[in-house]
Amino acid sequence: MMGGFNADVIASKPCIYRRNLMHATRLHGSSQLIKEPNRVTEHTKTAIDLVFVNNLHRTVSHGVQEFAASDHSVVFAVKKAGVCKAHAKICEMRSFKRHKKEPFRSEVADIPWSVVESFDDAVSAWNTLFIDVANCHAPIF
Repeated sequence: MMGGFNADVIASKPCIYRRNLMHATRLHGSSQLIKEPNRVTEHTKTAIDLVFVNNLHRTVSHGVQEFAASDHSVVFAVKKAGVCKAHAKICEMRSFKRHKKEPFRSEVADIPWSVVESFDDAVSAWNTLFIDVANCHAPIF
């Protein structure tokens, strides 16, 4: 968010408007970037044109550039573009909502658990045998 807020953030004695503005923006997780004067007159130097960001880590550069056609300098902020998006996570789902409990329990009870030869392959064997039964009663969608 940027603009002419008319709240001098570099004044030695802050006014109530500046305190309220800074408090409100901090409540929303924003940081004010401009720390140098951007309106210079013969007698004063103020920073009243401000830039607030809520994602400081994406700000590459910011500052004040003098502009001869006005007593206000130009304030700017450069933001990183092209942020990589996270890859989509694909989840397989199985719903047991409509399966019949007794045939499922019966078939699980009839699984030949004796084929498990050692403790090391027990988890793999259990997964394979159980998932075969689960696929019959509650297929993945």
